[in-house]
Amino acid sequence: MQIQNYLVVGGDLRQIGVANALAHKGYKVLTYMVVDSPYLSPQVSVCSRPCFEECEGVILPLPCTKDDIYLNCAYETKPVLEELFTFMTNNYKVYGGKLTPYIQALANQKNIIAVDYLKDESFSIKNAVLTAEGAVQVAMENTVHSMFGSKVLVLGYGRIGKVLSVMLKNLGAKVYVAARKPEALAWIFAEGYEACPMCEADEILGRMDIVFNTVPARCINLRRLEESALYIELASKPYGAGFGEIKDLALFFPKEYFLHIFRMEP
Repeated sequence: MQIQNYLVVGGDLRQIGVANALAHKGYKVLTYMVVDSPYLSPQVSVCSRPCFEECEGVILPLPCTKDDIYLNCAYETKPVLEELFTFMTNNYKVYGGKLTPYIQALANQKNIIAVDYLKDESFSIKNAVLTAEGAVQVAMENTVHSMFGSKVLVLGYGRIGKVLSVMLKNLGAKVYVAARKPEALAWIFAEGYEACPMCEADEILGRMDIVFNTVPARCINLRRLEESALYIELASKPYGAGFGEIKDLALFFPKEYFLHIFRMEP
């Protein structure tokens, strides 16, 4: 079945971008429980109820849920996932980011095709570019150091770590990259960065001006950082450090980005 009408549900400002892009391509687009925004195209209709009967395609947010109970959205009263799926029929095709086994099971019960767009490698790479770009901007806005000549440590060499390292190097930073796998360390060396085994990252923390973490596991002791150093968290839970030891200064971007700024307690 060819989809002509889409319902964009929940999420943050990224869902506004999705709705606008689909409308620009000529699809009929409705939204439900999407964050209020002046940037929403006038071609997009806002629904006060789950008007699934008017659409064949459903776009869920990234991530779809944080607890496998409620839809991820910006409102205090959040729709229950199971109730949302009762409005759908087997004619639907559902797209979402980080679809959990529970959501897949709800879709399977109604013979609904559910597609996790985060598993698309090209999407994940482009998402990494945006994340890295935002991280660099936040770093430049929250440090007294010029990026040029700063000693910067990137923890992890996955998609975000690779893109971020390139951006930092192009800005003239002295880039150190920590990773676990020997193959990753070899590539880090080949790209012209300072390679550091993850188990030795603590030993160089005290020399860093800025640290970016992309690893969703505790891998460093932030007490080794200088008080003037900036730590930027880009990973998901359980993050890369013990947050009981540090002071949260600011939160930039929606919580779904897991991007936090911390400095050491003086």
